[in-house]
Amino acid sequence: STFLGGAGNDNAYGIAVDNTGQVYVAGETSSLDFPTNNPLQATRAGLGDAYIAKLAADGSALIYATYLGGSGGETALSIAVDGTGHAYVTGETGSPDFPTKNAVQPIHGNGNSPFADAFVVKLAPDGSNLAYATFLGGLGHDVGGDIAVDATGQAYLTGWTSSPDFPTTLNTFQSTRLDDNNAFVVKLTQDGSALAYATYLGGSSLDVGNGIALDGRGQATVIGSTASTDFPTKNPLQPVLLGSSDAFVAQLTVDGSALTFSTYLGGSISDGGVGIAVDGSGQVYTTGYTSSPDFPTKNPIQPSYGNGRGDVFVAKLASDGSALSFATFLGGTGFEEAANITVDGEGHAWITGSTFSPDFPTANPLQPALHGNVDVFITEFLTDGSALKFSTFLGGTGGDGGNDIAVDSEGQIYITGSTGGASTTHPTPTFPIKFALQPTLGGLQDAFIAKINPQVNNLNNKFAPLGSGQVSTAFSRTPCGGATVGTFTVTATFTNISADTLSNLVIQVNKLTGGNVLCNADGGPDGAGALFTIPLLGS
Repeated sequence: STFLGGAGNDNAYGIAVDNTGQVYVAGETSSLDFPTNNPLQATRAGLGDAYIAKLAADGSALIYATYLGGSGGETALSIAVDGTGHAYVTGETGSPDFPTKNAVQPIHGNGNSPFADAFVVKLAPDGSNLAYATFLGGLGHDVGGDIAVDATGQAYLTGWTSSPDFPTTLNTFQSTRLDDNNAFVVKLTQDGSALAYATYLGGSSLDVGNGIALDGRGQATVIGSTASTDFPTKNPLQPVLLGSSDAFVAQLTVDGSALTFSTYLGGSISDGGVGIAVDGSGQVYTTGYTSSPDFPTKNPIQPSYGNGRGDVFVAKLASDGSALSFATFLGGTGFEEAANITVDGEGHAWITGSTFSPDFPTANPLQPALHGNVDVFITEFLTDGSALKFSTFLGGTGGDGGNDIAVDSEGQIYITGSTGGASTTHPTPTFPIKFALQPTLGGLQDAFIAKINPQVNNLNNKFAPLGSGQVSTAFSRTPCGGATVGTFTVTATFTNISADTLSNLVIQVNKLTGGNVLCNADGGPDGAGALFTIPLLGS
């Protein structure tokens, strides 16, 4: 874990990881001395700029870090990465001189208006140039809230717009704005030169798109919040608005011309969706906020509202949106706010956000207690939602919040957000830092980046000796590169060797090479201290 920032205020809103484990973050900074390396833009252009940074897989170095902005203000809200290491970023800009290239919309939608436009940029793998960069908006206020990219390099984004002239395409699902503020969904071609489709999504009241995820067919599923009684639905799990606002979950066809399903999700007070993920079988994982004691639950780990000002909800929907697999509250007696959700290769949902609750539910925590007024939370659900496998606070004595979460192919978890660091009562920052690129806080508020290796506990396997001093077995879960030294209780039973049973096998996990760890056993056919090589297999 590391700080990232300068002497001003810095925040990270988006994180992504590529297929080599390199980490990408995006956010906003007011720091003139934000750490840059090989920058596309070396200096801050306005009072506050967006930034994009790429870190080495072990977190030890910046591959690149750059400001991105013009003379107004910018915020990067989401980042995605494709299979070749191109970074895709969206957010909002108030700068008519925001840098553009190969743009589908080369000028700000309202000139020098104080209203912002959404922006979309694609950055080269080494950060040296823009593949494309474009405004996206009209006469009103437009914000890109979340972005995803498919296997062919086409970018999809959602957000919200107050523009009656937001750019839409022919034969799109909804070509006109129905209220002062509607959600939008946009798909760009690979080179960014054209809109594959662009549509409004909303009804006659306030609608906001907050999260987008793709299935294997290229269908975009969007989550957000709506106050519209006439929000468009199709095959809905919940056909009507139940509170002052509800979450919505909506999936578009591949060409954006129709809905495959769309539903409200909420109770009698106020609810909103903020994060979404889709697994390999198309099942949809959602998270958001609720202040409704009657939010719909199914097989919940927490069936009732935590009695604070708001709880997180976590819900898993069938791939066609027709049913809930599980839905639960998540929170304590304080206030919780979800930020985003991801799903790993085992179908475990991971959520991050912020909590004010000292009794926030934990399981096998890295940090069992709330350290400040507000801390980050990181929570892992089993596939069926029946239990928490892992749940922890993360923070120091200042104010800390989790803003985004990602998972790599090995199941390692990456979190980003902001940390308030020092305070009058606690002048020394106490946010947990380890193997840090930047070990000290740069200003009053910095971004943070943290990586968590999945836990491996009480592994029980049987194996037969392959030869003197060697055994082979398959663990039920793959520990990850860079794990720290740890002790695990393992029962190892030898075949064809009577009365030789190992217990309390001590496994020292170093930097993994070729998927193996070296283990020293305290007993067995080769005596105490015998060295074994155990391949770490499975998923």
